[in-house]
Amino acid sequence: MSTPKRSSRPSRGRPGSRRPGDVRDAGHGHPANRSPGLLVWTVALLGTVFPIAGTLAGLVGLWRLWQSEPRGGVFLLAGAVCFVLDILIDVWMYRTAALSPAADAATLNARGARHIGHTAVLDRPIVGGRGRLRLGDTFWAVSGVDCPEGTRVRITGAKGSVLSVERVPAGD
Repeated sequence: MSTPKRSSRPSRGRPGSRRPGDVRDAGHGHPANRSPGLLVWTVALLGTVFPIAGTLAGLVGLWRLWQSEPRGGVFLLAGAVCFVLDILIDVWMYRTAALSPAADAATLNARGARHIGHTAVLDRPIVGGRGRLRLGDTFWAVSGVDCPEGTRVRITGAKGSVLSVERVPAGD
């Protein structure tokens, strides 16, 4: 009896077609979003090199002009271009940092707060105001009105590692 031959090519977007170890869409979206650190480090390096190169080129240009040697103005112009590029990089980095989402900073050390508004299914019933649910690979303690296991709830708040929940009406 022969077994069906599996293709070595990854499947293309069919639901449930991911195989163990398939990392092509690990939730990061576009490949450029996976490692923005490389761009930041490159720009920061250029922001350090341009002022040094601009200063050196400007000094060489001034020296050549003072000695009446040719192309002193070219070095001065290259130094000025380096400084202008450095200023543009600095402005871009400042604006990028200033426009970064403040929501990340607000929930940085409050892991439960990022789940407020989400819905989930109770893993264990809420008895005496305490229960448990699972979000992703983490189990969370919950507090709220007593509900049986499997009830769909909405997360309404977080205090420490305990999430406050309320029952979601059947129609929602």
